[in-house]
Amino acid sequence: MGPMTIQSIMHEDILSRLFGHLSPDLLVEAREFPAIAAERKIRRHTLAMSARVCRAFSEAALNVLWRTLDDITQLFSVIPSYSSDIGMFTRMITEEQWLRFQEYANRVRILNKQPDDKREECPPDTTWVILMQRSSRSPLLPRLEELSTSFSYGMSAGALMLLLNPALKHLDLRIMISHPSDRCTTELLVDIVQPHLAHIKSLTLHEYNGTRAPIPGRIDFESLTHLQNLRISHSVNATTPMLQALSEFTRLRALSLDFALSTYERLALSDTNLESGFSALRELQLTAKLEDASAFLQATKLPHLESLTVTRQCNFANVAHTDFNDALYALYALIPHAIHGLHLRFVEFDEYYPENTSAIHFACGVLLPDAVRALPGLRALTVSFENLACSVSDADLLALRPAWPALSRFEFTAAFRNRTTVYSATHGLALPTFGALVAFAHARPGLTRLALPALAAGGLPPDVHRREGRALLSALPRHSLRLLGFCDVVPRTPIVTLALALDRAFPALDVGHVAVAGRAPVGGGRRPEMLMTLLLTLQTARRCGAPAGVQVASP
Repeated sequence: MGPMTIQSIMHEDILSRLFGHLSPDLLVEAREFPAIAAERKIRRHTLAMSARVCRAFSEAALNVLWRTLDDITQLFSVIPSYSSDIGMFTRMITEEQWLRFQEYANRVRILNKQPDDKREECPPDTTWVILMQRSSRSPLLPRLEELSTSFSYGMSAGALMLLLNPALKHLDLRIMISHPSDRCTTELLVDIVQPHLAHIKSLTLHEYNGTRAPIPGRIDFESLTHLQNLRISHSVNATTPMLQALSEFTRLRALSLDFALSTYERLALSDTNLESGFSALRELQLTAKLEDASAFLQATKLPHLESLTVTRQCNFANVAHTDFNDALYALYALIPHAIHGLHLRFVEFDEYYPENTSAIHFACGVLLPDAVRALPGLRALTVSFENLACSVSDADLLALRPAWPALSRFEFTAAFRNRTTVYSATHGLALPTFGALVAFAHARPGLTRLALPALAAGGLPPDVHRREGRALLSALPRHSLRLLGFCDVVPRTPIVTLALALDRAFPALDVGHVAVAGRAPVGGGRRPEMLMTLLLTLQTARRCGAPAGVQVASP
């Protein structure tokens, strides 16, 4: 490599682009794929090491590494006088320490502090008073573009005043009122936020007071019509006038709404035409009864919609299967034909609801009928269940094989709280065989991400230590699938044979490193972790120049 080439690579813009590809922000964690969590940690470590080993790399690597903070106390720790044990400064901040703090603070673009999720408290007022004095009331993070915070767990007015700034474009407000005394504090904090809403492009609003909160709640709704992205994540009793007001957001490209309609409002909405008000909408997320979601789609008629997410939360023991299927099929009939992404999520409120009672209810063939298979442009399809079982059979995958040739992501998964084993063959639910999995993938050359409940224990190639088994394994076609997830590996599965077969059929799998990921796949069972470890071993051996996978595993 010549001197001119090295000099070109060392250019600041080029280094920024190179390290930008290592940004952990580019990866969205998914519990089905521990490799993603592992990759995020590896990227952070790589950026930190790059900043240490080369002075020329330092600035570009640190900019990417510090771009996103999950906890602002990580930044406070740059100052030696800050004690993480008590969450306070033990001495005043010197000029030299403040300059070093600003060097890192200027790099932060995203702050995802959500103490209501992590059960952590905001640093005490004295910490913010010291910072406010040192900053002369200027924004603490002057280049911050995205802020996620909570009006609970001790969020102070001083903290909010220091974090808000004119550069802010994305704001996540979580207003938790658990006690009457919280109302006065909350109203003060909302007053502080209100002037900044004029330059916000994306707003997430969650206002919880133990009941369905109204819209606009404590935020001036008329000041939000310029928004491009609006997410109202708390449950609201929707009315036709409220939805008509939302239709005035002419620049809105993404909308997320958790709502319920009364019978009267559902009938009124069916006679309302809101089509012209949502012409720019491309992404829609609805948490509602299926009938209410259908009423919304019927009234809005979104011809340019690209992605639809529907979440249904209830006690499914009280829902008749036929009524549920009828409501779901009615919803499918209203989905725009040119949609690219469809995501369904079903949540059982009762954590101890027996899995096997819903096997027929949530069979893949029932939930994905011809109306869904006829969507020609579908590129991403996910169906997930919480505290509910689901089944996918060979017949289901065979029936889906002609559908969605451009599909790049398919997930049909289940997860359970308060259980160590997510899925078990003893439930008697249908499971696909290895051959059906391979055939499904090869019908979609662009498929990069696939997740299923589990694979059947049978249907794998015979003993790979015999000549016939090795021949069948070597004859398997290959596919460029990158992410493959199973909720569980069922008992009695020959796990070594399964690993060899998967490694041969999908040699480009990104399995990461289970130890680095810090956790097992969904459910916490050991068998999926063992499978991923075996796949990692086979991949490592192959990349290091060892013979083919089947020979590596042979005694």
